[in-house]
Amino acid sequence: MTNPYPPLRHRLLLLLLIVCSCAPAQTVFQQQSFESTPPPAPVAVLPFTTNVALFNDGEDIFDIVDTLDGIGPDDGTMFFGGQDVDNPRTAAENGLGILTFDAGQICQFTSARFVWRYNAQGFESVDDLSYELVIDGVAAGPVEFFAGGTGGVSTSGWQTASVAIPGTATTAVLRLIIDQNGPDQVGFDNVRLTATGTGGSCNAVCGVDPLDRADLTLLCSTFTSDDDTDALTAELDYGGNEPSTTVSIDNGATVGGDSPATVADGTIALAGLTEGQTYTVTISGGDCTGAAERSLTFTVPADFCNPSALVINEVLADPFPSVDANGDGTVDGADDEFVELLNTDSDDLDVSGFTVEEGSGVFYTFPANSIIPAGGLFTIFASGPVSRPECGGAADVAPGFTGIGLNNTGDVVVVRDAQGAVVAQMSYGPEGGNDESLALSPDGNLGGGYVGSTTIAGAPASPCATNASPALPVDLTHFGATDRGKTVEIAWATAREENSSHFIVERAGAGGAFVAVGQLASGPGEYRLVDEAPLGGTSYYRLRQVDRDGAQALYGPVSLVRAGAGGLVYPNPVRETLYLSTPPGPAGRAELLSASGQRLRSWSGTERELAVGDLPAGVYLLRLRTAAGVQLVRVVRE
Repeated sequence: MTNPYPPLRHRLLLLLLIVCSCAPAQTVFQQQSFESTPPPAPVAVLPFTTNVALFNDGEDIFDIVDTLDGIGPDDGTMFFGGQDVDNPRTAAENGLGILTFDAGQICQFTSARFVWRYNAQGFESVDDLSYELVIDGVAAGPVEFFAGGTGGVSTSGWQTASVAIPGTATTAVLRLIIDQNGPDQVGFDNVRLTATGTGGSCNAVCGVDPLDRADLTLLCSTFTSDDDTDALTAELDYGGNEPSTTVSIDNGATVGGDSPATVADGTIALAGLTEGQTYTVTISGGDCTGAAERSLTFTVPADFCNPSALVINEVLADPFPSVDANGDGTVDGADDEFVELLNTDSDDLDVSGFTVEEGSGVFYTFPANSIIPAGGLFTIFASGPVSRPECGGAADVAPGFTGIGLNNTGDVVVVRDAQGAVVAQMSYGPEGGNDESLALSPDGNLGGGYVGSTTIAGAPASPCATNASPALPVDLTHFGATDRGKTVEIAWATAREENSSHFIVERAGAGGAFVAVGQLASGPGEYRLVDEAPLGGTSYYRLRQVDRDGAQALYGPVSLVRAGAGGLVYPNPVRETLYLSTPPGPAGRAELLSASGQRLRSWSGTERELAVGDLPAGVYLLRLRTAAGVQLVRVVRE
């Protein structure tokens, strides 16, 4: 079954499970051995509870036992055993059995750890064991420490596992989570709290790590060559947590995303940033007050979002099953993904230190002394070796990646210079997963938008090759969509038209299919069409040109994010039920946040509505994370 808990981030990586023996300097201060007698003094009992009542009918077991098939006690006569834990007794708990060990106040201990013994037999692919730390009342999220596999996987007897407790913690709780179905067995025994001593301080300590500029990622919302006018969003990663804290930012920007008060090791979302402006993000409250307050001041560089002579010329996110894009002799699927860059300038371009990234991070960094010649192409493949004569030396592979990781249903590709400024970017929606690349045609023609490769030369992709469209009856010089508030204006212009009958404007929401929204007859050379009922959030518009003989060609698509409260959700203001224009999708998530950034509710998949009638009147934030990016909308509850 799918584990319902969210993934961990960043700082928790330092707390990842270490399968080991306890260091000699560690002393046991609390212990739970599931025996009828307590541990010998001075060791205290480590109390535990379970999420469901204990049961044992011989087949379904979640109880203290003296034996299971294949498992006996680790020490003493008893241990905690589980078998077929996912059954009707745990259905209301997502089929999980959870043991919770509460160590209480632990700030007096130094280098404290939770240590436990476990034994798993015959775990299938649907079975796994996880642990979760709860520090000062905030759960850090589960970490898997044993997983099943095809044919069943077993440990070689009893194993030891441990996890460190942050030194800023005042209280600590350990949850051991059993996600197991069928006749497999699992045992836990000798769960302990250990430490090197009792010289720790219980003075208030802020549980959030100091904020670091290196953990701030700036993203362009608009992308123009005008000085200091582009809007940006940002993501700020933080480590740790502290109850009762709030996050704020000055200079008219807004805060969303995760809250350190309720989420450990998360990401704060910042919106409303502008080039050239200085901002201060502050985490305060709880034990993060006065000198312990966490803050970060940063300045968005002028011209940070600055289109350059370097453009993203072609992107293959969803390789066609029969296409060997990198020419290595095999059809590898994700390994044949690529991003092709073009230097449109008449001079050579030094790209040393430039990075190329998509939604999950940087996948390629140009080494020192890298030059893309005037008018030259450079293609980055997901894997190699690259055996395409047309590429020559103007190609490389993304080292350390089994695939670039472009999302078939939508993604953003970004190129940054050596100073981190965005010099090229392109976004696409569901058309990225149509078994062909998206390319500019002719090469570098940003005004014409990205076109499906098969409409250019009849091939699903053309890495390192010239993109031209001599057979197309229309030379498109411009195609774009503009948010006009309640409507969207789609405009395009042509320099040449031959045998053209009419144009059809088509629109798609994130993850949806394209549908026609209107058409205009060919003739004037400059065209404008108004979408009277646009979608909220991110939309994609493309242009279908139809010849007099019925032949067709596609141009675009271009993306548009409708800002403000008028498109993504409705009604706004709201009283009882809030509706989302576009559902988050299977890999997305929508969250309703308090004005301070605390997550109140979340949903995913195909859900579109949320009851808010029980919430107090006030201002909230809706955060929608999809493959196309993150959007924030201010919501007013009347």
